[in-house]
Amino acid sequence: MSANLTLSGHADVVSAVAWLGAERVVTGSFDKTIKIWNVATATAEKTLPVHQDQVLALAAAAGGNLFASGGKDRQVKLWNSNSFDAAKDIANHSKGVHSVAFSADGKLGAWEPDCINLQLPLPKITTRELSLHARQNDIMSFIKEHRRINPGLSIEEAKTDFARFRDILDNRG
Repeated sequence: MSANLTLSGHADVVSAVAWLGAERVVTGSFDKTIKIWNVATATAEKTLPVHQDQVLALAAAAGGNLFASGGKDRQVKLWNSNSFDAAKDIANHSKGVHSVAFSADGKLGAWEPDCINLQLPLPKITTRELSLHARQNDIMSFIKEHRRINPGLSIEEAKTDFARFRDILDNRG
């Protein structure tokens, strides 16, 4: 037996939904907000006016403690779903972000219409340029950008991360 539940409160089209554990749902809307809902009470716990344009994508990490949002404003934001604080802003996309997803081990991926950006193991930072250099198989440019945005990491660590990117891209398809 199943029951239907209607959650009302966004001022425009709801474009994305993700579960945060068994009791909460997060929704994103063209109204530029994210709402966190308590399913048992059918009420919004929090409204976050977070994007400068339409929210297009949401995903929750396993366990529901983190979630990510992507928007037409070309930003990806990583959120703590307990405190509702933005854990990280990633604003390096050239177009609106239409999909976000977490891997089983907690890495975040974001998709623009013609580009996939993959996150390196934390706490390393990934930029669109790193993804492009990996796709172009340009190890020298990859290492230069990797060391610029991740100061203190060795050339060997950059080479290892380049190999990871290439493996992911080669196995994609």
